[in-house]
Amino acid sequence: MRTPKIYIETSVFNFYFTDDAPERRENTLHLFEEIAMRRYVPYTSKFVVEELLRATEPRRTAMLDLITRYSIEVLPDTQEVRRLAALYVAKELSRQNMQPTRSTLPRPR
Repeated sequence: MRTPKIYIETSVFNFYFTDDAPERRENTLHLFEEIAMRRYVPYTSKFVVEELLRATEPRRTAMLDLITRYSIEVLPDTQEVRRLAALYVAKELSRQNMQPTRSTLPRPR
């Protein structure tokens, strides 16, 4: 069986370190534990990395370190990535709807 692939967007990296949203942080830490156990194949994009680079220190370095620590593949700037980003924006998904919760994560196989 294939390992589910997941896309990690900017706010997920931020919630790993947040103190003012304990439930979101807990869910995010759980997600990264699952990634460490190889239950998911994580991806992010060049666009997310560019957003992370705009964060202030020390948060910027901490968030960028997660990419290395959890072997998150950074997708290059391709037509497909741009198409998916346009779909994301077109649907106007709120950040709240995109937060990881244990009930909304794909089930590992």
